[in-house]
Amino acid sequence: MLASLLLLALQPVATEPPASSPHTAAFRALIRCADSRSQQSCLQADTELKALIVDQEREEERQQHPRCLGALTQLESLLAVYRWRLESTDNLRLAIQAAAEQCPSASAGLSQ
Repeated sequence: MLASLLLLALQPVATEPPASSPHTAAFRALIRCADSRSQQSCLQADTELKALIVDQEREEERQQHPRCLGALTQLESLLAVYRWRLESTDNLRLAIQAAAEQCPSASAGLSQ
């Protein structure tokens, strides 16, 4: 009993539930980046976005959402400029919203 309580105390506390897909992870990270504008959160967003781009390069994904890959690569370019503080938060948020519209999550596609 004491050992299990000690193990629980030593585990890091998650601030949010783990992402269930590259889509969820990328868009959560992008929103965090836009909200905080910290280098670390924007680097994480860049990493997650690249993983989503790789996921969207699969043939079946390109067939289902033909405009998604273009929206994500445009967002990737804007994020790079944003990280250099040469782009506004509003423009980044608009690009995130546009990419989210072109790249619906798998769960959204199932519910339609």
